[in-house]
Amino acid sequence: MRKLGILASKHAKELFDEKGRMVSVEFRGRGYYGRYLGIIYFADGTDYGEKMILDGYACVYRRSTKEEYRKAQERAKKERRGLWELNYSLMKCLCR
Repeated sequence: MRKLGILASKHAKELFDEKGRMVSVEFRGRGYYGRYLGIIYFADGTDYGEKMILDGYACVYRRSTKEEYRKAQERAKKERRGLWELNYSLMKCLCR
């Protein structure tokens, strides 16, 4: 599983290298453990979380209300993108 995390981190770095490091953050409150929750947008308006999910390197947070995230995950799963191609069974378990 560590390998999947390394690959996801590498993909995130590539996104920031491609889209730039200037971002805006839309805070959405605090989570169960008191951590801040929010959405990161690149300067071009791309939602970082949605892009990571769509590319197959992240899972939808179970309490997320963003339908776009659920659709992105279904597409990544169906098209076996990113980590879905590498280890479909594990991703299916992690992204329930």
